[in-house]
Amino acid sequence: MSKVLWIMNKYVGSDKSEEFYPHFLSNTQKQLEKEGHELCFVLFSDLLESNEMIKNKFVYKDQELLSKKKNDLDIEAVRIEKEYEFTFKQAYFSDIIQVYKGQNNRKITVPEKYFKDLSFLVPRFLFLEELIMSHDFDVIFSDTSPEVEMEFGRVIGNKLKKIVLKSGEGTALGKTIIRRSMGFGKDQLVEPDMNKFSLNEAASFCEDFKKYKKSPYSRPQKNISNIPFWIKILKKIKTKNFLSLVFWPLFFLRRNLMSLYFFAERTVLKPMIYDKYDPNSSYLFIGFHLNQESTMVLRAQPYTNQTVLVEMLSRTLPYNHILYVRAHPHWPNRYSYKYLSKLKEFPNVRLLSTKPSIHDIIKNSKGIITYNATTGIESLIYGKPVLSFASNIYKDHPAVDYCEDLFQLGSKLSQLVNRNVKNSDTISYISKINRISIDFLLGSSLFLSEQDSIDKAIIFSEFLNKSILWCNINNCYPNSRNFIK
Repeated sequence: MSKVLWIMNKYVGSDKSEEFYPHFLSNTQKQLEKEGHELCFVLFSDLLESNEMIKNKFVYKDQELLSKKKNDLDIEAVRIEKEYEFTFKQAYFSDIIQVYKGQNNRKITVPEKYFKDLSFLVPRFLFLEELIMSHDFDVIFSDTSPEVEMEFGRVIGNKLKKIVLKSGEGTALGKTIIRRSMGFGKDQLVEPDMNKFSLNEAASFCEDFKKYKKSPYSRPQKNISNIPFWIKILKKIKTKNFLSLVFWPLFFLRRNLMSLYFFAERTVLKPMIYDKYDPNSSYLFIGFHLNQESTMVLRAQPYTNQTVLVEMLSRTLPYNHILYVRAHPHWPNRYSYKYLSKLKEFPNVRLLSTKPSIHDIIKNSKGIITYNATTGIESLIYGKPVLSFASNIYKDHPAVDYCEDLFQLGSKLSQLVNRNVKNSDTISYISKINRISIDFLLGSSLFLSEQDSIDKAIIFSEFLNKSILWCNINNCYPNSRNFIK
């Protein structure tokens, strides 16, 4: 029997919308046991600690900090960074940038005060290291979240020659895939045979996508929980959170003032800097990611500042080409006027609004530049080549290139606009993506009932089992156990 450790998201478990998530976890344990795997969970918060449905769980307690002096922690930190060849700040940045106080979903850096003392991370690393070693786990798994403990699991797991897996949710045309995590930002697509999806079905999908200008996927239904205002008040009174009650009216006022500002910025200021879209021009296109998402903070170094990348592209564009840039249409308020207006300083760069159809933008382009957005897959369907700046799931397609050295940028762009895309390669790729993925995401609020949780647990446990088996067969570490029952 193989042993699997799931490093849980430490922010999950407090909301009513997540009520069916423990059912999914519990049933996944039961199903994996039938497949010959013992699944354990490690928690770095107390949100799910008391849930009796979840068995075989290890819980980290902050009291561990009290057992070591600051100087001892500093010595351990130096030892760990040297032995595991990574830095605590590297692991922590992707976590804190999303949750620190004052983050408004626009900032791309973190105030220095949050990095002045990282000694609290050392016991967490030591706890996880001792847990993995003492229980001799074979597989380390985590979801798509970029949390520091999950990054610790990757570092420790790879050092100890374990299989380290991470889900990629929504990456594959809205579906979930599994990656094998290796170096920082370096992944290998795991290819378990999950579904039958023929070449004819893939060809039909591509034709329908272009003919009807469809979205490649639909957003999943959420288990929405609307908590009445008075319940929130009672909860704060019960937890004696009186200070937040006093300042609540101010928070409410501030939130509404910010919403008013975002509306004015979106409807008045930003339209002043948008350029007119010309479908007949020779252009490349890049769509911005959210600056705080996993793509940017885990897999995009050294290109995490998207405006800097655009500046580099503007200096090396092919002859008579321009670069169209567009912010992500699903989150119009997360890119400030100041941030976007910076692009206007660069030669041959044009800023688009969200009004032009992405289908028209891709279809008329000479090539697509991306990190690992779904836009890359969409462009292949339209027969347009792709240049990527992050680890992605479509790098095996012959028409996709990856730039890991900015000194090669001119060469990469020249190759991009002269590369042909074979429709047969794309159809084969679409077929594969559908065969090796599952149709739902693992977000804690996406489980709609007990039965829905059971049904998804059955599918996911098979998915994880086959992924482990695939890793064992395909270039896995030679000293790993044999997972075949």
